[in-house]
Amino acid sequence: DVKKYKVYTNGTEIYYNPETGKKCTGYTEANSTTGIKSGCMKWYVFNDKKGNATVNVILDHNTTSTVVYNSTGYNNEMEAVADVLKTDTRKWKSDLNPRLIEANEIAKITGHPTFDASKGNQEAFFFDSNNQTHTASSTNKSNYAWLFDYTDDCTVYGCNKADSSTYGYWTSTRKVDNSTYAWLVVWDGSLGNSNVTNGNFGVRPVITIPKSVIKDGTGSEEKIEVYANGTEIYYNPETGKKCTGYTEANSKTGKKSGCMKWYVFNDDDKSSTVNVILDHNTTASVTWNSTANALKSNTSNWKSDLNPRLITANEIAKITGHPTFDSTQSGQDDFYFDSNNQTPKANASNKSKYAWLFDYTIECTSYGCNKADSSTWGYWTSSPGKDNTFSAWHVLRNGFLNDIIGGNYVTYTGGGVRPVITISKSNIS
Repeated sequence: DVKKYKVYTNGTEIYYNPETGKKCTGYTEANSTTGIKSGCMKWYVFNDKKGNATVNVILDHNTTSTVVYNSTGYNNEMEAVADVLKTDTRKWKSDLNPRLIEANEIAKITGHPTFDASKGNQEAFFFDSNNQTHTASSTNKSNYAWLFDYTDDCTVYGCNKADSSTYGYWTSTRKVDNSTYAWLVVWDGSLGNSNVTNGNFGVRPVITIPKSVIKDGTGSEEKIEVYANGTEIYYNPETGKKCTGYTEANSKTGKKSGCMKWYVFNDDDKSSTVNVILDHNTTASVTWNSTANALKSNTSNWKSDLNPRLITANEIAKITGHPTFDSTQSGQDDFYFDSNNQTPKANASNKSKYAWLFDYTIECTSYGCNKADSSTWGYWTSSPGKDNTFSAWHVLRNGFLNDIIGGNYVTYTGGGVRPVITISKSNIS
């Protein structure tokens, strides 16, 4: 399936109600008053790109006019401003993940060529010049007025609407070379920094929303593919690119490099990335307690942004469509993939729909897989057993998610390591 979304330019206006989680009509300028936290409000898109099925938007005004960043005087955490953000957004849809904008996100919006808040000796800068020279004014509107509207006397510096109740708003970013300072957006259209006990700056939330919710917005059209479970992907984790030249030898247990076969699972139309699981084990057998070290060693030459991990038991259940399984709860039964219960349905003459989840295990063809491998009985998930501290969930050669209650499975070596990585859909389109 293919979903079509827009690619939005910085500063595109979006009208959205965070309590209902829907785009809206009926916005009036009164809804941009400092302190307004509900109803149909105006938001601005920033830093969108091709391949994204969601978009970040920042509110056009502060939900709280002024608050200190951290009342202790140190920038080790946001503290006071984080508490206010939580209070301001407590009635919003929880999946919007309200947060503050980052200093580096501001620099990306304005196209600053060198700014990096993770390093020391970074200078404050005006948005329109990306340096210490102010170029916008009341007669020369700022290209980034939407970033500092509704702040004190901001029209003098090129914004559209001023508000005397606040000097600006905090970012989430501390100043790394000064333990008492943090970065903030100032009424004069600049990214500045100040002592974390400065009480003149407020909270301006950022949320992340699906483009499908605002799909009639403006922008150039972009296609995002939605992959079915078990879709084959050929990808080299060392180069971070899709590849050709795969051979079956690259699916041999222990193989960790080159062009390998992966399978997509649990994709959806809101994601610009996709999770894929390798078709074989990189380690044949290991105790569950040692899987983290084995995984780290196996993937040491892979691109770091792939975030190698083990699949979870709940992800397996989602793939097979199990109606009730939840590994975080006690009393969960083992189950066969094709039946979602304790009765097997697949066999040598009746292939499993989920063969790709247990290929390359011992004699698995008897249970409906495609290719067997005599070196491993299966592989571990990252999910511990809930009912017994010595157990963990793992995938067995017979297409079975298993957790032996009372068995000392954290020291059992019958399970191996089969990595999962997360890759951008734009890299495999």
